[in-house]
Amino acid sequence: KRRHELYEQNKLEILKKGQQKGRELKQEVMLAYGNKCCCCGESQIEFLTIDHIFAGGKQHKQQLNTHGTGFYKWLKKQNFPKDNYQCLCYNCNCAKRTSPTCPHQQKL
Repeated sequence: KRRHELYEQNKLEILKKGQQKGRELKQEVMLAYGNKCCCCGESQIEFLTIDHIFAGGKQHKQQLNTHGTGFYKWLKKQNFPKDNYQCLCYNCNCAKRTSPTCPHQQKL
């Protein structure tokens, strides 16, 4: 009961600390994977994500029972493996899911 009371009294501060830790972890992960989209070069961290190069990301995260920050923690614990992961922006990552190649890679 006391722990719950302390949490309620300090809720905003606790949440802010958690968000800051999440931002720091994302920065560390993105830096480990080049800090920019491998396809288009986007470097704004808010737009960056980690892509499973050979697909299967949804299944992999379900298997790990995690997503978001939990996935970043897993990557860090695995020493940032490069064989199956790369940094992509959300646009390139989504394009990869819906077409064989990203529009940036298609010849006009």
